[in-house]
Amino acid sequence: MAEPQDIEVSYIGAAMTIAEVLEVTTLREDQFESTACRTLFEAMVERHERGLGVSQATMSELFPKYDREIWSSTDSMSDVLAWEFHEDGIKLRAMRRTVRAAALRLQQVADAPEADMDTIVDVVQGTIANTLAADERRAVSMLTDAREVLAEMRKAVKVYPSPWRTLNATIAGFAPGRMTVIGARPGVGKSAVATQIAFELAKHGPVIVATMEMDKGEVYSRIVSQQAGIYYGGMTGQLPEFLAAREDTWLRDQLRDIRVIDSGTQTVQSIRAAVRATAREQPVAGVVVDYIHLLTTPQRIENETQRINEITRSLKQLAMDLRVPVIALSQLNRGGDTGMPGLKDLRGSGGIEQDADAVIFLYRDEDTAAHQLQVHVAKNRQGPNFVTFPLDWEGEFVRAVDPK
Repeated sequence: MAEPQDIEVSYIGAAMTIAEVLEVTTLREDQFESTACRTLFEAMVERHERGLGVSQATMSELFPKYDREIWSSTDSMSDVLAWEFHEDGIKLRAMRRTVRAAALRLQQVADAPEADMDTIVDVVQGTIANTLAADERRAVSMLTDAREVLAEMRKAVKVYPSPWRTLNATIAGFAPGRMTVIGARPGVGKSAVATQIAFELAKHGPVIVATMEMDKGEVYSRIVSQQAGIYYGGMTGQLPEFLAAREDTWLRDQLRDIRVIDSGTQTVQSIRAAVRATAREQPVAGVVVDYIHLLTTPQRIENETQRINEITRSLKQLAMDLRVPVIALSQLNRGGDTGMPGLKDLRGSGGIEQDADAVIFLYRDEDTAAHQLQVHVAKNRQGPNFVTFPLDWEGEFVRAVDPK
């Protein structure tokens, strides 16, 4: 088998002697197996982007320990002139190394006795995706592409609005890569708010709802009640004829792609696998988790705080890796059941508070509980903190709406 430096050294020689090479190269420094060639190529690309000269004499002065590679790189001018062929060869070798590493990773997870089905599926999907993307990553200096990158970023940023004006003005909506946590005491309406958010996000693509609190029928019933204006208390029995007609019309014209996972035992890995599978069809617009504390971890963790920390880190990583907004519901600590809750009331608050981009609390007091829901934004990386505002609560339709 040929030494890795054979074609790599010749390519470095071409980059130092043929002006065109650094102008059009599509290689990355991490695709070089030789440390010397990797270091020299990275330095040459940087100097070229800064408009500085690149030559054998210059590189020898900067990197005297690589003199042998620098001065021998042009020994065979026929090899130097074949730099385009060598570029393809370097890429191929890099891909082969990536595939071997991926195969080793897959073998390790296949042999791990503690790996469950969800973990194996997630590792396989992630490894394949990373392997396929291995030839797409290239570091480019801010010196050359800052304006273009910023313009593209601002044009491409997707922020999906919530159903409520004031919340949108406060947190700017839900964006890929961000995790929003919604906390409330039992019976306040956090699951109802979550289904409203899911329906709103589904304007933009499929939404995954992972629920361990309700089955699929309950989720669908809430959505139909909220969106079609059908009394929720009557959804479990036979609907009157006029309401059945309203439901049929709504189901025919207003349905959105909301995919409910209602298994009693779920992990972040199983949710991640569902998102990946859906994303192969079309981009996922959001993930709603009801709720954090009912998720399990692949390995048993006795300490509850550590368990929640692991779950919230994994949910945030899911949001960032798969570029989806994650909206996760949270329980509150027992005790202190009066007044608007705060960050200290989150169960496992350290991990949740640290990993969440926004933390929102819902509260209904005794005097206005029947018709008003208080929303308190306690943490907000995208805007102001400690913003509180009311929404009208329509209990018959289990929904919160902007005040009229």
